[in-house]
Amino acid sequence: MDILESKEVLLEKSFSWWKKLNKKIEGKPQPVQVLQKRTMNTAIATLEDLIGVPFSELSMSLYFYCQDLQMTQFTKLYESQVELAGANPEKFVFQLHSFFNEISTKIKKENLYQDFFEFSYLCSRVRLSPNLYRSINSKVIMAYLNLLLQTTEYLRPSKFDFSKNIVGISTVGEVLTINDPFPLLDMGGYDLQLTTEKIFKTKAAVPNLPQLIHQSYSKYGYPLKSLEDIEMLSNVDRIFTAMTSTLYPFINEFTFDILPQKPYNTVATPLFDLTSGITFSLPTKLKKRKKTLPTNGVTIQFENPYFKTLLLKETYYHDRIFCLYKMQTTGGDISGFFDTKDAFFYSVFLDYDSKELNAHFQDLVLYCYSCYTLNDPNFEITKIGDFFIYTGTPITATGTLQGGKLRNQYHKETDREVQAGARKGNDAYTSETKAIQGFIRKLPNGQKASEKAIALAESLGYDLSPSETYVQPFTKQVFKLKYK
Repeated sequence: MDILESKEVLLEKSFSWWKKLNKKIEGKPQPVQVLQKRTMNTAIATLEDLIGVPFSELSMSLYFYCQDLQMTQFTKLYESQVELAGANPEKFVFQLHSFFNEISTKIKKENLYQDFFEFSYLCSRVRLSPNLYRSINSKVIMAYLNLLLQTTEYLRPSKFDFSKNIVGISTVGEVLTINDPFPLLDMGGYDLQLTTEKIFKTKAAVPNLPQLIHQSYSKYGYPLKSLEDIEMLSNVDRIFTAMTSTLYPFINEFTFDILPQKPYNTVATPLFDLTSGITFSLPTKLKKRKKTLPTNGVTIQFENPYFKTLLLKETYYHDRIFCLYKMQTTGGDISGFFDTKDAFFYSVFLDYDSKELNAHFQDLVLYCYSCYTLNDPNFEITKIGDFFIYTGTPITATGTLQGGKLRNQYHKETDREVQAGARKGNDAYTSETKAIQGFIRKLPNGQKASEKAIALAESLGYDLSPSETYVQPFTKQVFKLKYK
């Protein structure tokens, strides 16, 4: 059997569900109402994703792709919700709030944030790489992603602080948040729905649509006046959320600056003016890298009317190196990653119809990455104009290496770091865990890297000389002088 026969059937049922929910939460504090309305919206969106899916396919067996027991546990928990949606849609709708409360309590109590982010990332990769996971119904994976995203609403340090979105976890277990650029945007839609229903019920005079929309959204700080305004801003919000949620497992206090700050405006038209002259495979060349990026990455400054800066950083995750990037443009920030092991490049443009647009953008980012990790005279930032043209003019750019101590981008450091060592009983110092970025080290004359180090470097895509070795990322205890 299918979960639901059609959108028409779901629409009819959702009217009664919303009516029942609004009556249930009437009189409750607004934050409680916001959270439960968002969960109702997630439940209905999940059911819509599953329309026409045979019940036998709701169990997508994602655990076969999981890498540890903890992720298998997450798979089973979310799979049970998808199966419930197929067996009893109404029960699924009205118990989902309890499910989110229970699973968020479990994550917080057992400190499973990183496992949750990893599972969310895995689901995203399955969606973005359908050819590798043909046994999994794409509609089912979208249902998972809907549920996972709404779970984060319950994981905030302060659950009802809707001005913040959870985006990652620090190396010492602190939950990291970012300001939501569009807090309570969805509330205008809920108010519009309630107002419309009231008008039809009371047969009151119907105001014109622009006036009705403006009344519903302006109270939350969005002076919208048309359905087109709503759709445009909602798309900007969705793109921002897509970028930040896809980056969950890579964001800590040292990579926090990779996250977008200015939302991308969805109008990618200027990018069609970018052309790439790359005729070879950059991902293939990047499997033989000679260098790591500096500890705090590299910043590339463009002299261009559209592209402004590109920040590149490397991070070690699941036995592979990822290059994280943030491209600042006049149309907003574009953040994503490149998996150096399987050559997967993530950008929001993967979901756009134009494959050429994404390909040219990928070439631009990876060329810049190649300039700082390959020893090849063809890859120099001063030669970027030989390969890339924007609006008929060769692109020019300069790069700045960001070396030195690995910098905390979430809490700007002010304390002076001092040498590691025992300082018991000295109240002038405080101890903390410090992360050290992986790097390539020149060996002293006569020394050679161990077979283990050589194998590790090769597995990470480094083509080292006999006198070099790769040092894995690690953590150490350091002591900092307190200021009074």
